[in-house]
Amino acid sequence: MKSKEHITTYTVEVIRHHDAGHVAVEAWKDEKGNLRRCNGPYLTNYDEKGRKTLETFNVDLFDPFEDGRHPASIRYDPETGNVESEVYFNLSGQLHRYHGPATIHYDPETGEVVGEHFFINGQRVDENGQLVEDIGYEDPIFNLHPEP
Repeated sequence: MKSKEHITTYTVEVIRHHDAGHVAVEAWKDEKGNLRRCNGPYLTNYDEKGRKTLETFNVDLFDPFEDGRHPASIRYDPETGNVESEVYFNLSGQLHRYHGPATIHYDPETGEVVGEHFFINGQRVDENGQLVEDIGYEDPIFNLHPEP
Protein backbone atom coordinates (compact mmCIF):
# COMPACT_ATOMS: atom_id res chain seq x y z
CA MET A 1 0.00 0.00 0.00
CA LYS A 2 1.37 3.36 -0.99
CA SER A 3 1.36 6.03 1.75
CA LYS A 4 -0.15 9.41 1.07
CA GLU A 5 2.32 12.23 0.96
CA HIS A 6 1.21 15.44 2.65
CA ILE A 7 2.30 18.63 0.95
CA THR A 8 2.24 21.71 3.14
CA THR A 9 1.03 24.90 1.55
CA TYR A 10 2.48 28.13 2.88
CA THR A 11 1.41 31.72 2.59
CA VAL A 12 3.90 34.54 2.88
CA GLU A 13 2.85 37.71 4.63
CA VAL A 14 4.95 40.75 3.77
CA ILE A 15 4.96 43.86 5.95
CA ARG A 16 6.59 46.96 4.51
CA HIS A 17 8.31 49.93 6.16
CA HIS A 18 5.91 52.88 6.03
CA ASP A 19 8.31 55.49 4.71
CA ALA A 20 10.72 53.62 2.46
CA GLY A 21 8.36 50.93 1.21
CA HIS A 22 11.01 48.24 1.63
CA VAL A 23 10.04 44.90 3.11
CA ALA A 24 10.26 45.01 6.93
CA VAL A 25 9.12 41.47 7.74
CA GLU A 26 8.55 38.34 5.69
CA ALA A 27 6.46 35.81 7.63
CA TRP A 28 5.74 32.26 6.39
CA LYS A 29 2.54 30.63 7.67
CA ASP A 30 1.18 27.13 7.26
CA GLU A 31 -2.41 26.16 6.38
CA LYS A 32 -3.52 26.78 9.98
CA GLY A 33 -1.99 30.26 10.10
CA ASN A 34 0.92 29.26 12.34
CA LEU A 35 4.33 30.80 11.73
CA ARG A 36 6.11 27.79 10.22
CA ARG A 37 8.45 26.78 7.48
CA CYS A 38 10.32 23.50 7.18
CA ASN A 39 12.97 24.45 4.61
CA GLY A 40 14.07 27.91 5.66
CA PRO A 41 13.38 30.73 8.09
CA TYR A 42 9.73 31.30 8.98
CA LEU A 43 10.44 34.92 9.87
CA THR A 44 12.92 37.28 8.22
CA ASN A 45 13.36 40.87 9.38
CA TYR A 46 14.81 43.68 7.27
CA ASP A 47 15.93 47.19 8.14
CA GLU A 48 14.52 50.38 6.58
CA LYS A 49 16.93 50.03 3.64
CA GLY A 50 15.76 46.48 2.87
CA ARG A 51 18.82 44.74 4.32
CA LYS A 52 18.33 41.43 6.16
CA THR A 53 18.84 41.70 9.94
CA LEU A 54 17.34 38.52 11.44
CA GLU A 55 16.19 35.04 10.43
CA THR A 56 14.17 32.86 12.81
CA PHE A 57 13.70 29.12 12.28
CA ASN A 58 11.29 26.45 13.61
CA VAL A 59 13.53 24.29 15.77
CA ASP A 60 10.73 21.74 16.30
CA LEU A 61 10.73 20.84 12.61
CA PHE A 62 14.29 19.51 12.72
CA ASP A 63 15.08 15.86 13.30
CA PRO A 64 15.17 15.33 17.09
CA PHE A 65 18.36 13.30 16.68
CA GLU A 66 19.98 16.46 15.35
CA ASP A 67 18.76 18.52 18.33
CA GLY A 68 20.90 21.66 18.54
CA ARG A 69 22.55 21.26 15.12
CA HIS A 70 20.52 23.95 13.40
CA PRO A 71 20.34 27.57 14.61
CA ALA A 72 17.05 28.90 15.95
CA SER A 73 18.03 32.39 14.86
CA ILE A 74 20.73 34.15 12.91
CA ARG A 75 21.37 37.90 13.22
CA TYR A 76 23.02 39.82 10.39
CA ASP A 77 24.89 43.10 10.35
CA PRO A 78 22.91 45.24 7.90
CA GLU A 79 25.99 47.18 6.79
CA THR A 80 28.18 44.21 5.85
CA GLY A 81 25.58 41.47 5.42
CA ASN A 82 27.78 39.23 7.58
CA VAL A 83 26.43 37.04 10.38
CA GLU A 84 26.62 38.79 13.78
CA SER A 85 25.32 35.95 15.94
CA GLU A 86 23.72 32.52 15.98
CA VAL A 87 21.59 31.03 18.75
CA TYR A 88 20.72 27.35 19.17
CA PHE A 89 17.83 25.91 21.20
CA ASN A 90 16.58 22.42 21.91
CA LEU A 91 13.01 21.29 21.28
CA SER A 92 12.04 22.58 24.76
CA GLY A 93 13.20 26.11 23.94
CA GLN A 94 16.30 25.96 26.12
CA LEU A 95 19.73 27.11 24.99
CA HIS A 96 21.29 23.90 23.80
CA ARG A 97 23.91 22.44 21.53
CA TYR A 98 25.86 19.21 22.00
CA HIS A 99 28.27 19.75 19.14
CA GLY A 100 29.44 23.30 19.75
CA PRO A 101 28.51 26.59 21.36
CA ALA A 102 24.82 27.48 21.78
CA THR A 103 25.52 31.17 21.21
CA ILE A 104 28.13 32.45 18.81
CA HIS A 105 29.07 36.09 18.26
CA TYR A 106 31.00 37.19 15.18
CA ASP A 107 32.86 40.34 14.28
CA PRO A 108 30.54 41.88 11.66
CA GLU A 109 33.48 43.15 9.63
CA THR A 110 35.72 40.09 9.53
CA GLY A 111 33.31 37.24 10.35
CA GLU A 112 35.76 36.08 13.02
CA VAL A 113 34.27 34.46 16.14
CA VAL A 114 34.57 36.94 19.03
CA GLY A 115 32.52 35.12 21.67
CA GLU A 116 30.79 31.83 22.29
CA HIS A 117 28.88 30.25 25.14
CA PHE A 118 28.08 26.60 25.67
CA PHE A 119 24.78 25.25 26.98
CA ILE A 120 23.24 21.80 27.24
CA ASN A 121 19.50 21.70 27.94
CA GLY A 122 19.57 25.26 29.29
CA GLN A 123 22.51 24.67 31.64
CA ARG A 124 25.71 26.64 31.11
CA VAL A 125 28.65 24.30 30.51
CA ASP A 126 32.26 24.66 29.47
CA GLU A 127 33.57 23.49 26.08
CA ASN A 128 33.94 19.95 27.48
CA GLY A 129 30.30 19.78 28.61
CA GLN A 130 31.07 20.23 32.32
CA LEU A 131 28.51 22.27 34.26
CA VAL A 132 29.73 25.74 35.25
CA GLU A 133 28.43 27.98 38.01
CA ASP A 134 25.38 30.03 37.05
CA ILE A 135 26.57 33.61 36.74
CA GLY A 136 23.26 35.11 35.69
CA TYR A 137 24.12 35.00 32.02
CA GLU A 138 22.35 37.61 29.94
CA ASP A 139 22.87 38.28 26.29
CA PRO A 140 21.20 40.87 24.07
CA ILE A 141 20.82 38.39 21.22
CA PHE A 142 18.31 36.38 23.27
CA ASN A 143 15.87 39.25 22.95
CA LEU A 144 14.73 38.13 19.51
CA HIS A 145 11.59 40.24 19.51
CA PRO A 146 12.35 43.40 21.52
CA GLU A 147 9.53 45.36 23.05
CA PRO A 148 8.79 48.73 21.40
